[in-house]
Amino acid sequence: NLADSTYQNQFNNAQTRFTDYTNLNTAQQSNLTNQFNRLNSLSTTGENAAAQTGTQGTAAASNYGNYTNQAGTATAAGTTGVGSAATSATNSLVSYNTLSNYLKNNSNSGSGMTTNSLDFSGYAPQLTSGQTYVGGFTAQ
Repeated sequence: NLADSTYQNQFNNAQTRFTDYTNLNTAQQSNLTNQFNRLNSLSTTGENAAAQTGTQGTAAASNYGNYTNQAGTATAAGTTGVGSAATSATNSLVSYNTLSNYLKNNSNSGSGMTTNSLDFSGYAPQLTSGQTYVGGFTAQ
């Protein structure tokens, strides 16, 4: 019986040590898993930050390109507008001078056209003598 009880005690002690080692190993595995998960989370955060920084940099570069293009378009439109305005002003001046010279040269020819009155018959409503046309011309 003594041998049986000694064997049983030794077996129980071995089983207890095995359980203790298993529990210790489980705790150590849990600690290692916890450390790994923390480090993995930290590295994932850094990876996401780098990716977002790259995305934002790409968007900023794209916006810069678009705004630069729009600025060039606006500058060109302004330059074209100035040219158009200058051309229009020149054409108006030339037309005014041409009409003015025509009226001055034909004022003594008896054509009925003077610098103060024009004959718009057929182009405007008939006004009685003394009424004023749009633009300040007086009917005769």
